[in-house]
Amino acid sequence: MKRIIIAGGGTGGHLYPGIAVAREMQKRYKDIEILFVGTEN
Repeated sequence: MKRIIIAGGGTGGHLYPGIAVAREMQKRYKDIEILFVGTEN
């Protein structure tokens, strides 16, 4: 199983690119675990 962590700040400018990367990784690797981490504000 592949595991990745995507980190970003509390704004959409940091979140949306991370979501795009996560979606592409899910397409390429069916057995993947993705964790998002970030700040509250």
